[in-house]
Amino acid sequence: MLCRSCHTIRNISSGKRDGCGGFEINYKVTIGHGTLIGKETGKVLQFETRSKSCSVCDYHAEGPIPVHQCTRNWDGSSNAMEPDMAMSMLHKMKDSGHPVQIIHGDNDSTTYSSLKLEFPEIRKKDDKNHIKKGISKKLYTLATKWKELKSQSSVIPYLVRCFMYALAKANTSDDVHEGLSQIVPHIFGEHKLCSDDWCLFSRDSSNFR
Repeated sequence: MLCRSCHTIRNISSGKRDGCGGFEINYKVTIGHGTLIGKETGKVLQFETRSKSCSVCDYHAEGPIPVHQCTRNWDGSSNAMEPDMAMSMLHKMKDSGHPVQIIHGDNDSTTYSSLKLEFPEIRKKDDKNHIKKGISKKLYTLATKWKELKSQSSVIPYLVRCFMYALAKANTSDDVHEGLSQIVPHIFGEHKLCSDDWCLFSRDSSNFR
């Protein structure tokens, strides 16, 4: 149960399924948080929070507000929270003598575009988990038009799995191109281009299915 002074937390709605294997984005959230994690160490290097509300201030809106540690530090749009937090964290890293050269993130280009304005040398790599979610969401969207993708519940997960196999075994852009070019023939039973490190046809063709 929430105490009366924390009643504004109820204004933050949780995400819900969007029907495409992901979650709908709530663009009216009042609180956002961002974390910068080192790729090699896995440790948190920086973190930021943005909040449009303060439960104490809101509770005492009609009376004198007591001295407290106010959490309200943002009056912009919810969409702008992430770029602002990313910018702040990268500036802190630069000021500490450890500038960030590459960021790994989701497929949203808004934050990256903002960072490029002040950090023109920075590069972005897509996180594999977000790539997987992105391709899955696209396939579920296509399934509304192409019913074959919904003919069996395993079709889309299988396509996504093949896609991720191609990325997992790739070390160069040429490897990615080669791996992706094997997927469609493989799905339709043509295995001449398949490599035996992910396709089992060459090992045991009689039991392959």
